[in-house]
Amino acid sequence: MVEFTVAAKDFKKAINLILVGRAAHMETDVAEFRAVAGLLQLSSVGTETNFDADIVQAGYAQISIPVLKDLKKLAASYKQPRLRIRIEDHVVRIESYALRHPAIELKTNRCEDGRSAGGRRIPRHIGYGEAVFGRGDCGQRAGG
Repeated sequence: MVEFTVAAKDFKKAINLILVGRAAHMETDVAEFRAVAGLLQLSSVGTETNFDADIVQAGYAQISIPVLKDLKKLAASYKQPRLRIRIEDHVVRIESYALRHPAIELKTNRCEDGRSAGGRRIPRHIGYGEAVFGRGDCGQRAGG
């Protein structure tokens, strides 16, 4: 599970940024959510945005672009300044409402050869308010 509370205005703006220019690849692109160390990163091919969030449960999830578009509509229906969001396999919850879809997936960090890299994204801090999401431990296997 990935869980965070975020300013509604920032969340809506980030989704809009990801959706711009995606019409041609709507069915194939995915949006990635990375939540760790007070920072939420939302990205898709060629676009990335970071903003502050209160992270309750750090993690990494992917949502298809059509589902992200539905999430944008749902988020726009809330008028409060902050939104509590939980992402689980096949479910995104905004406050008490659940949006269910098979294209909502929790992910663990995997090395290029498919090995697990500790099962979580590992932040490497590079400066005040900035974080780079590292690849975990994908070093050489023993004896190989």
